[in-house]
Amino acid sequence: MVILLLTKLRKRISPASERLGKALGRAGISPDLLTALGICVAIAVPVAAYFLGWVAALLLMIAASVLDLLDGAVARATGRTSRRGAFLDSVGDRVSDGAFIIALYVLGLPGVPALTLILTSFLISYMRAKGESLSLRMEGVGIMERGDRIIFVAALMIILGLGYLDIGTYLSYLMILLNIVTIIHRGYYIIRGG
Repeated sequence: MVILLLTKLRKRISPASERLGKALGRAGISPDLLTALGICVAIAVPVAAYFLGWVAALLLMIAASVLDLLDGAVARATGRTSRRGAFLDSVGDRVSDGAFIIALYVLGLPGVPALTLILTSFLISYMRAKGESLSLRMEGVGIMERGDRIIFVAALMIILGLGYLDIGTYLSYLMILLNIVTIIHRGYYIIRGG
């Protein structure tokens, strides 16, 4: 049910982000600027969690995610897609993934699940990159793509922020399990050759 909900959400967000990307492109906003801003905002998420609390961290996480969504939309709308931009976007995604999970740790998630979430999230992303370097289409392979993980982390941030540390910890183990299922699925898909 959650996966169907996320698929519907993606279908609605994508056209809106493309329209906004065109508008930002016409205004002269560069995709690399949006990527850089997104990285800076993402780095601020665990800092905000520590000093300002979970609401500020969640708002910054949403802002960083929107910037990440828009950099690609602006690049496509302006015909400014490039290897450099793709590389910077990928680096920014890893910085964001790590920063968001560090914020969960700051909010009370124990170290072992936090580190395991970082490891499995990075491995999922690495497998996508490796599969694509082998000319495989990796979009949609596995149940925990990056957008799904960000939504799950946002939910964990709310739960931990409200003080439900036990529930947050148990749900982090569920996310780890779903990440592992995705890793196995992607591994099988890549080894099979698509």
